[in-house]
Amino acid sequence: MSVYCDESKKTYYCKFSYVDWIGKTRWTTKRGFDGKKKAAKYEREFKRSNNE
Repeated sequence: MSVYCDESKKTYYCKFSYVDWIGKTRWTTKRGFDGKKKAAKYEREFKRSNNE
């Protein structure tokens, strides 16, 4: 899990890599989560939806 805290905005964000449908490794970042658990949940769901 790659969840970080943005100290200036008091929010969390996740930054992680995934393999797209072509087979290329890509990086993505999603910002603005209220809590660490919400950011980790987003990352899990994103990776799960890409594997299908």
